[in-house]
Amino acid sequence: MLTISKEQQKFIDLFILDTYHSFSDEEQIELDENENFGESKIVERQLESFHKLDSTEELHYLMKSWNWDDGNDIPNLVLNHHKCDYGTALMVYWMFDPNYFYELHSKNNIPDFQQDDFDILKMLENKLLTDYFKFSKIKFNPASYASARDLENILIPEDLKKESNGEEFENLIT
Repeated sequence: MLTISKEQQKFIDLFILDTYHSFSDEEQIELDENENFGESKIVERQLESFHKLDSTEELHYLMKSWNWDDGNDIPNLVLNHHKCDYGTALMVYWMFDPNYFYELHSKNNIPDFQQDDFDILKMLENKLLTDYFKFSKIKFNPASYASARDLENILIPEDLKKESNGEEFENLIT
């Protein structure tokens, strides 16, 4: 069973997933007073903290815990990281809900605010199908995430409906 240490989990939770709370009370007041400034400072700290991650397991934990309302900057970095695992990439693929996009039948039918998601989904699909990810250390089973209806969609490549090789990943209980 794969996991990360409590220290690694706390670092990711505080400095990437819940970055706002990593600032002091005084800094939080300053962030709150100027929303644009606050958002840029939060993203800056997330990116700085992200570059301290260097294990397959940390990247997987981050994506497993990611709040998609926080955008695609960090997921893009994970998916292009040299230690991103096939199982992690496959999990992210299913988190993007490929069935939803395929049901729209055309990129022209995708709402503007979801164009970036669609582009990442297609890039990720291509990488998964062309052996871009060099190792599969972490097991991910699409059936544990997607519905039976999603798995029956003939537009989703069959290889992306199969469980990845590797070991189970377990979050630590906090």
